[in-house]
Amino acid sequence: MQTTDGPDTASLRWDNRSTTGIQVKVEEEQSRDSETTHTSEVVGYFAFGSNTPDTSATTSLNTSADTDQDGLTDNEELEIYGTNPNDPDTDRDGITDGKEVAYWGSQWNADIDGDGIINLLDPDSDGDNYLDGDELAQGYDPADPTSNPSITRINSSRTKYQPKTRTSSPGRWK
Repeated sequence: MQTTDGPDTASLRWDNRSTTGIQVKVEEEQSRDSETTHTSEVVGYFAFGSNTPDTSATTSLNTSADTDQDGLTDNEELEIYGTNPNDPDTDRDGITDGKEVAYWGSQWNADIDGDGIINLLDPDSDGDNYLDGDELAQGYDPADPTSNPSITRINSSRTKYQPKTRTSSPGRWK
């Protein structure tokens, strides 16, 4: 919310997402009083899409498309992993998203170094300042901070990829 016009705490909820829109609701917190109505608020949002015209009315969704050719379908990237279907290496660690999913297996959404970024989206999953791709290329373990290659460390001025967080439901972003 971009405004806070009402006296009670409120949050945003969304529902009915489609290719043409989304329903956004202001939900008032109820511990202060029992009424549940809330005044008007201003809601800001970003909508990301392609420049391709919407042809969904005449064609079916291609659930096997892999736009960035990283080994994951666009649907898997959007609905399961939270990676970018237009970028083969979302976290820029030198490993394509598909190979990284295969490497991490069931640990793809763990956070080994405790920095708040899941392994799949963390360019330095073990927090040792070496890119996961550099570690793998030299036979080291990107899950072990004591297993280090003999290459230059990540420049301290380089910023890690900071993804949006998702709720437990696939496709729902906070």
